[in-house]
Order: sequence, then C-alpha cells, then structure tokens
Amino acid sequence: MKKIVEELRSNILNKNSKQALPLLMQGLSQNEVELLKEIKKQGIFRCSTYDFEFNTLQVLIDHTTSKKLFSKESTSYFQSVKSLLFIGRELNKTFKKIIQEIDKSTLKSYLVCLDSLFWPNHINNNIFNNKNNNFQTFGYSKEEIASAFSFLFFKLNDNKNLDINQLNSVDIKGIRDNIFIKNLSSFYKIIDFKEIEILLDCFGYKAIRKVNQVIIEPPDERLGKSIDLGYIKYELQHSADSIDLIANFNIIDNNSLIQCARKFALELKDILFSIEEKPSKRIVMRFPMIKELISGEQLFFEELILIKSIQKELF
Repeated sequence: MKKIVEELRSNILNKNSKQALPLLMQGLSQNEVELLKEIKKQGIFRCSTYDFEFNTLQVLIDHTTSKKLFSKESTSYFQSVKSLLFIGRELNKTFKKIIQEIDKSTLKSYLVCLDSLFWPNHINNNIFNNKNNNFQTFGYSKEEIASAFSFLFFKLNDNKNLDINQLNSVDIKGIRDNIFIKNLSSFYKIIDFKEIEILLDCFGYKAIRKVNQVIIEPPDERLGKSIDLGYIKYELQHSADSIDLIANFNIIDNNSLIQCARKFALELKDILFSIEEKPSKRIVMRFPMIKELISGEQLFFEELILIKSIQKELF
C-alpha cells in the first residue's frame, strides 16, 4: 500500500488525475482499510500538502463520492474531504495572492507590528495611531498572529533568499493601516485549515458542508464537550493555583524572577543595550551572567507555579 500511496502522491503533485484515479481505485479494491490508513497517515488528501492546488484532488474525491462501493467510514471520510475542498478553493486564492505579494523588504515591518501587539502600553499613539491594538477584530489572538508570522517567514525564506541589507526600513503607514496584521490574519486562516485537515486524518473528525458553511464535528459529541471542558478546567485550575501561591507566599526581590529582573534592569540600565552597526544597524539586548539568578538551591516563585501546574498535568 505504501508504494501505491507514494505513486498517488506523485501523480497528484504532477496534476496527473488520469493516472491517479485508476491507481486510487486499484488500492481501494485491494484493501480499502489499509489504503485509507496510509492515505491519512501521509496526508495525501490534504490540499495544503500541494499548496492548495485542489483540482486533481477534486477529480479523485468527486469520483469516489459518486460511487456507493465503499464502507460507511470511508464514504464519510471522502465526503469530509470534499467539504474541506470547498474551503480550499477560497484559500487557494488567498494563498496565491499573499505569496505573490510577499516582499522580503517588509519583514522588519512585520516584526515591529508583531512586537507591538505584545507591548500595547508602549505604543506611541502619534506613530501607530493605536489601530493595531484592534487585531482582535480579525478574529485571532496575538499568539495566533505570531504563529502566522512564523509561517510567513518560512514561506518567505522558502521562496526568496533573505538579504540582511534589505531589513533596514519600517513601513509605519502600513502598520498604522493594519496592512500587516490583515496579511498575518489571512496566513493564520491557512494554519487553521491545516489543523482541521489533521483533525480529519488523525482524530476522526468530520467536515459537513451546509450551503456556504462547513461545520467541523468531533467523532463523538461527548468527546468534543469533554475536550472543551478539559481546557476550561485546566485554565481555571492554573489560575487558582497561582492565586493560592500568591496569597501564601512572601514575594521579595530574592525569590521572584520578575522582581529580580526588574531590580537588575534598574541597576544596570543602559549597560543592557548596545547599538550595533553591522550587518545592519540595530539595538541589541545583552543578558549578563548574574550569579544571584543562576546559583543557589532555592526555587523562584514563578518556578513553583510551573512545577505545581506540571504536577497536575502529569499526575
């Protein structure tokens, strides 16, 4: 089956549906269960695998869903893939548009924009007009936007060689007008989609199309509720543990990592920073080796919170 799946992938990559279709049908007739298992394992029916080129996949899926030859589980999977391809068409346009518009000279602008999301109180309203604080209007958290930047950087580096000399300018107007946040939110849609594909292949989720909507459902409604409840309880427990420690812990400079860092930052001031001219002009932050922070057997308050959290997760 592995050989059939490898050939199937090759034909899909080469947009050769005429050879891919009989190969797929051959594998399904030989051992439907094993073939689908290998297809899911290798992500053969994920259009993100092929940079959202969905036409060949569409031919294969349309053919398999038109036949009533397969098991209920296989038919459900094919129907789910077909539903996702409906979204894939739109993402194909988005993906191509963003990739074409990627300009390596804007990388620093993306970095500044992203950094500003994590330090909203330090944004100068006269420069940024505070508009990029409204990134939530795009429907994603700042952590998700950061994840999108990682994906953008990967695609940028994959398609064009980065030249450090081109990273010397920042597009303030683009940041102010939310251009970069908008692009990153579009990239996160792609990440979101890829995660849904994994849910289908690895966790038995289903994608059901209803007119112009695609609904993602867990294999068991109780499982979905259980997972959601588990996340909620974890967050509540983590907060409760932190509050409990704070209430019963005498926080001073020597036992709090944050307090220590604040103390040394105030004492060292400008020594922590330097201006470097090469390969491009930038401010570099230097972290000195401070014995008080790395020596001794006593745990910091923040470490105790993490340890308590890990104990709950593991045991």
